[in-house]
Amino acid sequence: ICSFVALFHDVQEQTRLTANDYFEIFLDPSLDELVQKNKKGLYEENSDYLLYQFPKHEYPRAPELRLNNIVNGIYQDHLNEIKKKLFRRLKISH
Repeated sequence: ICSFVALFHDVQEQTRLTANDYFEIFLDPSLDELVQKNKKGLYEENSDYLLYQFPKHEYPRAPELRLNNIVNGIYQDHLNEIKKKLFRRLKISH
């Protein structure tokens, strides 16, 4: 299990080609939730990140699993959902 921050399609595609048994999970909280959490100050109104970098992100085109991991300011536990999809993909019974 590896974590990649791959905000551009060329990096995502290269990772998919080179990683064995690649299974992409895209953590996709709403922008409103990110603004609310804002632990590092990235989502301050008119911040350089929000104005210039955030709009350039290229989100995964076809992740195996897309999860909204923050709801009402609370991080969500999706472990069972991840295991179910991953086990099905790897043909592992549980």
